Amino acid sequence: MTFFGFATRSFVTACTFALVASPAAAQQKPPAKPKPPAYLDVEEAPSTYWLQGEYFGRAKLKSSAPLTRFGLQVIDKGKADFEAVLYQGGLPGEGWDKKDPVRLKATPADGLVVFVADDYTLSVDGTTATVEPVVSVSAVKKPLWGSLEKVQRLSPTLGLKPPANAQILFNGSKTDLWKDAKTEGNLLKEGAMTRNEYQDFRMHLEFQLAFKPDGIDQDRGNSGVYIQRRYELQILDSFGRQMQFNDIGSIYRQQQPELNMALPPLSWQTYDIWFRAARFDAEGKKTENARITVWLNGVPIHSDYEIIAKTGAGQKEAANPMPINLQDHQNPVRFRNIWLLEGDIKPPAPLTAPKPAPSSSIAQGSFSGGQSGVISSAPPMTYQPQIIHWGPYAMPMEGYYGMGQPGWVPPPVKPMVGYEGWPVYD
Repeated sequence: MTFFGFATRSFVTACTFALVASPAAAQQKPPAKPKPPAYLDVEEAPSTYWLQGEYFGRAKLKSSAPLTRFGLQVIDKGKADFEAVLYQGGLPGEGWDKKDPVRLKATPADGLVVFVADDYTLSVDGTTATVEPVVSVSAVKKPLWGSLEKVQRLSPTLGLKPPANAQILFNGSKTDLWKDAKTEGNLLKEGAMTRNEYQDFRMHLEFQLAFKPDGIDQDRGNSGVYIQRRYELQILDSFGRQMQFNDIGSIYRQQQPELNMALPPLSWQTYDIWFRAARFDAEGKKTENARITVWLNGVPIHSDYEIIAKTGAGQKEAANPMPINLQDHQNPVRFRNIWLLEGDIKPPAPLTAPKPAPSSSIAQGSFSGGQSGVISSAPPMTYQPQIIHWGPYAMPMEGYYGMGQPGWVPPPVKPMVGYEGWPVYD
């Protein structure tokens, strides 16, 4: 049974009302154009939400090619438009060889979304992405060139406990350390600003972006962490996008991240920030630029980057400390587990995995139509040298935080978004 058969979601129907014009009405401004719907509840999301996400497995893209590990990201771009991004070696931050990925476009049909390349088709049903050759034979006789299974990755810093001397900015209840704070249940909404002002610090926060398939570019989960109200660390639904200066993880309009580590919308994601404020002399002249290290979902995307000036609509640089603002950009974003430790704190070195032992053997398997194929019996996401591995299937977190960092709370056993059938590997 395909996943589409397992869990069907209804689309949101847009209703248009005809207005009868009158002399008085003619003087009034036309009604504002309705905004694209944004979903923070998977139960209310349209059915296309379940097609998108991340996939991993082995496949080949030509008849003569060997089976190769691939990562896949499928993005719902709204209006029955989908994009697939195929990464050789694995997913970003977890095996991808950093070569240009293959980008394909398609539209859904009969519970599937099918992407067509020169030599192969990629069919996605919400649980599996199958690769088949483009040949003029019946589906029964068509050989299968491999398959990729849906996975859900969780940041290794999800649920990270604060050290004893940290300021607990938000833990699901009190908002007394914030101005203009609004909550939804035990989550903090966008638009809040800290009452305290800060210079150097190490900060942890977790955020959830709405699923807004019809949103375009910056109108898709837009927010930001405004450090000292001067420097914006962008928040955006950039899942699968080619990174630019205004995508998630960017020092806004100044420096794009080293890697796109965005997870699908409605996933809980993490920022870990180490910030050192700019220095000024007695006359107010800047002597050192501000510096920042950022991990998005546990992977470094800025390493001791020198911020050369304020960003976007940020306040003028000066020696005085300033608050931290969670930007309200008219997009629903939810925050939780926010804490801060003051001081010029150095981040730990990111974990890299050792070279693995030889993987288990390749086993023969049977695919649709009785055609013989090859299936790997090795677990997904096997280690590669010098690649940062993260998630519940990668490594013990004690190794990640063995340098005086606070303890780690493992993520829940069940996936945080999706259904219980998603594979979350040990």
